[in-house]
Amino acid sequence: MRAAHLTRRDQSTIFRLRTQHITLNNHLNRIHPQHTPECQLCAHHHETVHHHLFKCQALDDIRKALLPPWPDKWNTL
Repeated sequence: MRAAHLTRRDQSTIFRLRTQHITLNNHLNRIHPQHTPECQLCAHHHETVHHHLFKCQALDDIRKALLPPWPDKWNTL
């Protein structure tokens, strides 16, 4: 998909996800150390883009519905 077909909002979201400058706890903790980096959904790991997209057990059902069943390829994204 070319960026020209995406809205500015979608382009911005993709950029933020790729650079990990998005309002997830791990990033917020770097800006404000008093903010906990832990995932609010599972409380077991730091809340990062990679954790949200591929690891968080609380998001397993959503992940299975949205992502193709290629777990061996997920690490290449």
